[in-house]
Amino acid sequence: MRQHMMTPPPPPSIYNAQITPAIDAVILRALAKRPEERFPSILGFARAFHQATLYSGDLHTTLTISMTEALAGVEGTITLPGKRRIAITVPQNAQDGQELRVEGQSEPYYEGGPQGPLFLKLAVSKGETMPDHKDDKVFLADSTPFPPPVHEWQKKFDNLSPTEAIPPPPPPPLAQTNPAINKIPLTPLPPGSVPVPAPSTLLPTPNKRTRKPVILVLSLLLVCVLTFVAIVGIIHQSSVNTANANATATAVADSATATATIINANPDPYGNAGGTLALYDPLTQSGNWSSGSDTSFGDSCQFMSDGYHIAESHSSSNYYCDASSSFANFVFEVQMTINRGDCGGMTLRADTSTGKQYVFLVCSDGTYQFYLYTGFSGSASTTLKSGSNSGITSGQNTIAVIASGSNFTLYLNNTQLDSVTDSTYSRGTINLIASDSTNTTEVTYRNARLWTL
Repeated sequence: MRQHMMTPPPPPSIYNAQITPAIDAVILRALAKRPEERFPSILGFARAFHQATLYSGDLHTTLTISMTEALAGVEGTITLPGKRRIAITVPQNAQDGQELRVEGQSEPYYEGGPQGPLFLKLAVSKGETMPDHKDDKVFLADSTPFPPPVHEWQKKFDNLSPTEAIPPPPPPPLAQTNPAINKIPLTPLPPGSVPVPAPSTLLPTPNKRTRKPVILVLSLLLVCVLTFVAIVGIIHQSSVNTANANATATAVADSATATATIINANPDPYGNAGGTLALYDPLTQSGNWSSGSDTSFGDSCQFMSDGYHIAESHSSSNYYCDASSSFANFVFEVQMTINRGDCGGMTLRADTSTGKQYVFLVCSDGTYQFYLYTGFSGSASTTLKSGSNSGITSGQNTIAVIASGSNFTLYLNNTQLDSVTDSTYSRGTINLIASDSTNTTEVTYRNARLWTL
């Protein structure tokens, strides 16, 4: 009994290698001996468990150092995605290909949870000899060859001519208009018609056929965890009677009802896609997207009471902040207002460590573009589709994309705008963006919804 009360349980992964460290972290927190160290509610536990299953993995990168630095050792800082700076110590006599593990410097396993490790693989450049002054302290420069984080995307445009960066917008809107679009009203969600989760709701994704064995194991573990938590609760709180049990059951039932209500209140408006609601976020608090700013480059992502504000003041540059989850086939919709400047939109199936992604832009001059990026540089982009449309208003626009395999269907205010076919990328994150072609740009986003296909 003493061991049951005092000894921490081992991580489940020692019994099943398919269980990730992220899942370990969630289950061990649920099994904590002290009640205050566990999740505050069953809903919080379920949300963390779901986010852990979507954890994209630890950060891996290559750090290039000179032969001198490898022999003598070196200390300094590197910049991670999200503009986090961390101190790094490379030991003396480091070897080419040696891997350093830095604990707690990767992405969080789940919102508010512990962070995974960062892995740095050393690449030692050849042909440099050791100087005589061996006592000198060597610091890594800020320009160390770390993969450029997403927040520094705009730095890659600094020395490009306008034609190498984002292509200039097409000519002014065509004289011929689309009557159907002009008659479509804006469709913001009516106040009170949709239960608004606080601050955002990430709903469980239906199980995929190919993951049944892993899901079965995780489901069994979940049952064991819930049973164990119940037993520990009885031992620690033997005085808690049926009234508390009924209150807990009511809370769980209310959460399930609220989730079902949100799903029912948000059917896929692009009905031919047949999607299932997986995310609804009012975009007034951090959760599914990150926030931050860098005044030296004039960019920021900020959550305010009226929505998610993204600003970019660096000419010929795009700026966005990281999203927490990746998706393959989906319907994504968001309400967008260009407060000032040039363009807003989204990146799709993005890999923020390499700059590989699709970019869908809608601009204040009535134009739109859909790009394929193979890197961070503007010269690494290809225009897959562009045009103009008089349905693009000066106020709020609802933009959406259906991504299904190699087919992309673009929507503006619930009416099809265009379509694109490309099979280069199959999965990645969805990021909201501000694009400064020639003018300082600020865009506000509200009510993001995503349905998985």
